[in-house]
Amino acid sequence: MKHPVTCRRIKGIRQSNERIKRKTEIPLNISDSNALAGIYGIGPVLSARIIKYRKLLGGYVSKEQLLEVYGMTQENYENIRDHIYIDSVAVTRINLNIIGLAELSHHPYLNDYQARALISYRDINGKYVQY
Repeated sequence: MKHPVTCRRIKGIRQSNERIKRKTEIPLNISDSNALAGIYGIGPVLSARIIKYRKLLGGYVSKEQLLEVYGMTQENYENIRDHIYIDSVAVTRINLNIIGLAELSHHPYLNDYQARALISYRDINGKYVQY
């Protein structure tokens, strides 16, 4: 005869495994750290890093940018990519006509030299025109 406590524990494990495998998607660009930490494979530290990097970028435009977050492994990314989606409406575009050097040089895709070059080009040639 099985012990009832053991059966409950086993049942609880099965239920938690089923919950992990359930398909749910959350918007990456507007989710808070609690929503991100609710995804299996993302803890509180990694969720904070994802949000910090999102602020630096102005929002994610592709899921693959998560691989640039410190501590995100390829294996972890493959486990969570089906649980997130990108909402491009929430992406903040950089207005190169008004942004300052200090703010632009903090962008993860630009170094100080590139940021200075963009500002210098604007100062010499006038405002950037959007096409």
